[in-house]
Amino acid sequence: LLLMRQFPPGAPHGVDLGETHARNGNSLLHLIAGMQPFTPQAEGLFAMLFERMPEALQLHRNSRGQTFLHIAAGKANFRLLRLAAARGLEAPFAEADSAGWSPLLLLEHHLSVLKVAERAPPPRDLSAARLPPWCLLGALQPPAAASDAQPPPASDVQVLVEDARQGPVRLHAHCVVLAASSSVWHRALRGAGGQDAAGSGTAELKLDPKLCSSADVALVALRFLYTGTVAECSFGSNAHLLLQLARLCSGCRLPTPLRFWA
Repeated sequence: LLLMRQFPPGAPHGVDLGETHARNGNSLLHLIAGMQPFTPQAEGLFAMLFERMPEALQLHRNSRGQTFLHIAAGKANFRLLRLAAARGLEAPFAEADSAGWSPLLLLEHHLSVLKVAERAPPPRDLSAARLPPWCLLGALQPPAAASDAQPPPASDVQVLVEDARQGPVRLHAHCVVLAASSSVWHRALRGAGGQDAAGSGTAELKLDPKLCSSADVALVALRFLYTGTVAECSFGSNAHLLLQLARLCSGCRLPTPLRFWA
């Protein structure tokens, strides 16, 4: 960084951003991508060079046909790889070098050596979040979305889910429980005016389809707020629906134990 400040690119006798090693063909980006440890200062230096470097040189290949992404992947430099992905460099992650290795393959090799994701982690223990036996709040939890299902006593809000298979589904719940469990829902219910679209006097809370498009996922999340546990989950082996549950928890600021479980 000091060198860049003293001899800025473009100035007389300034740093030549297009300089490459005469033997291995590495550019300045290759050099920084291989730094160990890759500190925040190194990240700042890389970002400065990348932004100022001509676009044709940003993905320069060395004598082995490798871009800086290959170097970063070979060093398991996830900080730099995230930085590159955030700048829209998705396609180069799949481009192979002269030996047939792409950055993605290098990462896969590293993760396999470390045995990452070979065994699923054990499910989170929710016992600390479970409500005590004397608490009867569980008796008021939302029923399944069925035509003959009766709303729980004193329910005053309908949670609207745009289910991908069933279409609009309404789940009955209680404003006080939802508002106490989620700051996002608290704000939404305060602005709901206390009335749904049909004018029934019941509040309506519509879930963002980008977060949740499954009534089953929404029901599991809602019931957790009443019981502190996941007693019934029909999609425990469905990664797509579990991801929806995680997104719903994150986007709506639902209790942390439920997000960890998902």
